[in-house]
This record gives sequence, C-alpha cells and structure tokens, in this order.
Amino acid sequence: TLVDLIIGLLKPKEGQILIDKQELNASNAKNYRQKIGYIPQNIYLFNDSIAKNITFTDAVDEEKLSKVIKQANLEHFIKNLPQGVQTKVGDGGSNLSGGQKQRIAIARALYLEPEILVLDEATSALDTQSEAKIMDEIYKISKDKTMIIIAHR
Repeated sequence: TLVDLIIGLLKPKEGQILIDKQELNASNAKNYRQKIGYIPQNIYLFNDSIAKNITFTDAVDEEKLSKVIKQANLEHFIKNLPQGVQTKVGDGGSNLSGGQKQRIAIARALYLEPEILVLDEATSALDTQSEAKIMDEIYKISKDKTMIIIAHR
C-alpha cells in the first residue's frame, strides 16, 4: 500500500503525499508516474519477444536495450537462446523462471531511464549471486536517481 501511495496509484484517505514540496494530485500524477521505474514483485509479461517485453515498442534503441540487458544480468541467458532477444516468453512469461521474469522486469524499468526507481521485492526470486550482480549495477546508476527498495530478506 505504501508503494501504491508513493507511485501515485492510490490517494491517501487522510493527509497528502508531497514530492519536492508539491502535493501529488490528479493534475500532476501522470507526469510524476512517467518519472518512475517500478519493479513489482508480481510481474506480468505478454506473449511476445523479450525485446518487446522490455521496450514496449518496435522502434527499439538497440544500444540502450543491450545496456539494460547487461545491467539486469540477462546477457548469458539471452545469448543461449536460439532467437536471442526475439525469443517469445509465452503468456505471462510461462516459458521463463521467476528469476528470469524479474530480470526482464528490471531491464524494463531501467530502459525507461527513470528519475525514481522503486523496487518492490524485485529480487525475491533471484539467487544470491544474481541479486548481488543486479544490485551492483543498480547502485552504479543510482547516483543520479532516487531509489526506493523494499525487501524482506
């Protein structure tokens, strides 16, 4: 619920949410949400390519896509797929493990180059080594971003 308030999906019943001393309200919520990269615990992927699930577009910036694939620790996995980033993931990511889905969601959020990055249990399905690699990459880019990390480990 706190995350939903922070990212502007819920309105507080009492009080207000202030971002840089400005109240988050209906008139500025859309603009604010465009600055957020949100990585939820439960990820939905649609039955399309890995590239499309990361970028949501056919006009892919290949350099940026390669960069976020590396940051999300997906390089080795994608390199071993016969169709690479054009591999279809299945409805809801049914052809992928939980960790692979989470890494695609992380790449998706990073592709947007957000000012604010919210990780809500975003690494819960990853092994310790994968989590450490991804968090190291995220910390490298975090110097110019606001980071909100929710974890129960």
